[in-house]
Amino acid sequence: MRMDPHCPVPRLHRHNPYPRSILCEQGGWQVRMSPRNHSRHHQMATTGRLTLQLWHPERALSVLLPTPSTDNHYEIFPVNGHVLRIRCYGCVRHWLDENVGLLALPPKLVTGFYMRFVLAAMIGASPPRC
Repeated sequence: MRMDPHCPVPRLHRHNPYPRSILCEQGGWQVRMSPRNHSRHHQMATTGRLTLQLWHPERALSVLLPTPSTDNHYEIFPVNGHVLRIRCYGCVRHWLDENVGLLALPPKLVTGFYMRFVLAAMIGASPPRC
């Protein structure tokens, strides 16, 4: 886990939750993703930039899952106005609990959504209907 002093405050679009659709709400968190009918969805999927966002609206806290855009790290924003990059989801959960007092979503739920909506899209499969 490390605070990356060279990582600039992200441009609004990277951690902005509102262009994304809500896939699930649980424990105060929303799992969000760009809609499949968005003009850039296919481009993001085929270039490996499609991701899930865990958004906590009450705390205005964003967690992006790893992509090349995040240097294959989880990103938490804002952390004192900066991005915190962490390598594993277990460490994200620990950091959120210790520093923010938030219980993160269960790993199985996050992994399931990642496999169904991100990995499936990257290989061209359609996710099952919910």
